Amino acid sequence: MRVLADEEMESLVVHRLKNYSHDVVHVARHDDLRGSSDARIYEIAAEGDRVVLTHDDDFLKMPEAEHDGVLFVPNSNMSSDRIADAVNEISKHVPQEGLNTVVQVTEDWL
Repeated sequence: MRVLADEEMESLVVHRLKNYSHDVVHVARHDDLRGSSDARIYEIAAEGDRVVLTHDDDFLKMPEAEHDGVLFVPNSNMSSDRIADAVNEISKHVPQEGLNTVVQVTEDWL
């Protein structure tokens, strides 16, 4: 899965997803992306055919036509390992091409 991890997403999530062989770009690790607006993050994700991974519910308000999908983590207390494991599990059941909506990343995927 090609993922754009929002700035507040923990580095451990990104690292674990990369270990699962996902192609992940972390906004926090790129000076040219850090501090970008939500709309800009959507634009960058769409340009790179990436889904957005985020805790930020502002991403739920964007029109679906403007993104390739959002992996939304509603529970800010969910551990980094569990988030990465759930995203990896989602990737097994929902092909990225079909992910043009919001998918909740929860313990239910595990």
